Amino acid sequence: MEYVHIPVVWEKPKLEDVRDFFKLCKQMLRKNHCAANKIVSAFIYLYRRLYEGISDAESKKYFYQIWQKFIEKVIDFYK
Repeated sequence: MEYVHIPVVWEKPKLEDVRDFFKLCKQMLRKNHCAANKIVSAFIYLYRRLYEGISDAESKKYFYQIWQKFIEKVIDFYK
């Protein structure tokens, strides 16, 4: 397993960040590594729910208010 750090500011993700991630995914897929890391998002969600006592709706709202806009921006950029 190889750790690669892509410094992304949570509140202000940039197109360059996702481009770096896509580049890394291509490299890792060529080496037959799993590039989809959904574990971190799931663990953060669970931590907020279980240890911070934040509701399901609030935990998802925090994620989506920042990342949904970014996801849409990236999709529009790559169309």
